Amino acid sequence: MNTVTVTTKNTASLTLGIISLILGVLGLLVGWIPFIGFLAIPFAIIGGFLGLLGLLFAFLKGFQGVIMPIIGAGICTLSLILPILSTGFAATTMSKAMDERIQNREVQGGIDEENDRTSDAAPEDVSASISEEEAY
Repeated sequence: MNTVTVTTKNTASLTLGIISLILGVLGLLVGWIPFIGFLAIPFAIIGGFLGLLGLLFAFLKGFQGVIMPIIGAGICTLSLILPILSTGFAATTMSKAMDERIQNREVQGGIDEENDRTSDAAPEDVSASISEEEAY
């Protein structure tokens, strides 16, 4: 009698790896938006956990189906880091812009004060010089 041996890949680790990859890609799509990207962090954490679980199943089944959980966990790691970097960059840029605006206002305020002083002083000097001329 002939026996047929069918070998299949480790479907548990592949399934967990694919789910991890999908959650990681969703996290990357949202994660680059400053401040709103923090909504991607739970997806990245869940996807990373599922990727590591799929990797564990792959190791237990003789290293079959290892690639997809590794890729999924890697993408989830990137989607965990990306919102932090994008929000930090946006916050730093806004802070620098606000500091420059405050400095510009201070400089313009100093110029305006000097103009006010000269415009206030000019009529007094003119009247003083006229009164001196009239006195002679």
